[in-house]
Amino acid sequence: MQNLRPIKILIADDDADNRAFLDFLFKRNKAFEVLGCVSSAIEAAKFIVINKASPDVLLLDIFMPLKNSSVLLSQLQKQHLAPKMCTFIISALLWHADFLKSKGPAVKFIVKPLLLKEFQRLPALILERVPYAEKTAVQKALP
Repeated sequence: MQNLRPIKILIADDDADNRAFLDFLFKRNKAFEVLGCVSSAIEAAKFIVINKASPDVLLLDIFMPLKNSSVLLSQLQKQHLAPKMCTFIISALLWHADFLKSKGPAVKFIVKPLLLKEFQRLPALILERVPYAEKTAVQKALP
């Protein structure tokens, strides 16, 4: 039996309550390993550069202070940092989906949940859409 590793996720959201809840939500799901929770796109970039190991998944709020998600994604692409990372942008604004599609196939859009029930579904939603089934815990989670 092969030893599958969890999907490494970095959470970036400027709302402290959202970060705390997302951290709790993903830590209780054995398919994920939370690498960290940061409060800005700048902190996300620093985390990726300083740790020299990109997360498998970046869960990123679109609007954050100082630098928004699209600027962060552009910088990561230009500098070839985290080239295999799958990014999930979460926003309450649907019109950003078309813009973010231009950032490449590794960028996915999720409408920010408004209800607790929808928040609880986020790990399953991400598991359905990540391309890491051959080497991570996604394989066990898939039907």
